[in-house]
Amino acid sequence: MQLPQNKLMQIAGNLISNAIKFTPRFGDVTVMLEIAATETGQKLLITVKDTGAGISKDQIIALLSDSDASTDGTDGEKGYGFGLTLVKHLVKGMNGTFNIVSEEGKGSEFVVVLPV
Repeated sequence: MQLPQNKLMQIAGNLISNAIKFTPRFGDVTVMLEIAATETGQKLLITVKDTGAGISKDQIIALLSDSDASTDGTDGEKGYGFGLTLVKHLVKGMNGTFNIVSEEGKGSEFVVVLPV
């Protein structure tokens, strides 16, 4: 299966722009892409990790249940409220998984796994 380039760009672009938006100046944003071989075939892993504001457990639950709301970035950037929801929707449509690990004030890690 070939992954659609436009969807991959939307997924990576949204995750990276959110990480930048919610990470203060001189913070870190790390992006990793890798292909992993598994028993069921190859998988593309996209990991975006930041040292930003983090997301509360309630916000993660709301996001994953489609009831999240937009929040402003660390420099007052306006959020539109659909970035991570769009990522979740695209990943689901590509039979992948989307996981969030976060702690408020310490940053977030977003991991997308897509079958190749």
